Amino acid sequence: MGLASAFCYLINMVLDVRKMEVGMSKPDMHNHPLNSWLEDVCSDFTDENGNADIIDCKLDPQIGDVCFDSDKCWTILSNLLVNALKHNPKGQKITVRSEMSADRRYVRISVTDHGPGLKDIDPDKLFTRYYQGNNEQGGTGIGLALVHSFAGLLGGSVRVSSEEGKGAEFVVTIPAAELPAGEDSAQKEEAHDMIAEEYAVAD
Repeated sequence: MGLASAFCYLINMVLDVRKMEVGMSKPDMHNHPLNSWLEDVCSDFTDENGNADIIDCKLDPQIGDVCFDSDKCWTILSNLLVNALKHNPKGQKITVRSEMSADRRYVRISVTDHGPGLKDIDPDKLFTRYYQGNNEQGGTGIGLALVHSFAGLLGGSVRVSSEEGKGAEFVVTIPAAELPAGEDSAQKEEAHDMIAEEYAVAD
């Protein structure tokens, strides 16, 4: 992520927190080709030397259009990528995967790094706002809290798995539903509520 993109990322994160606080953070749901969208977001990220070839995208060809809020999902994915880049050793790539669930009800987006794992991190506090573990390298302490909040807002969930010294994997699960063409904004909001209720994923 370049300097301008990093500044935009920080500003958007502050605005997202404020919107959550005042109850203005409602989903804006549209159909998007998920795999192409993931590639576009990942292409904006670079390492500290400006190298762009740092993310390996492994995308499930079964996945086509998926209905989601692209701004909120950008916040989710950007936070996970920033977190992974911060901990990933030089010379190793981060892996971003998309995967359709066996029952085709959900899609999973995962971000995997090769860092130290969740050493000195309390997993029960990981998604709590302002929490930073003892091994944390700077940051605001609000990124993962937003990831958790936005995933839930979209009818999904986020989980993490880790092995000390071998990295961490964050997996975001969202409904795989697609809205019919021609829906107006009111219908889309109603449809989102129905999707979130039907496909709600337990943490």
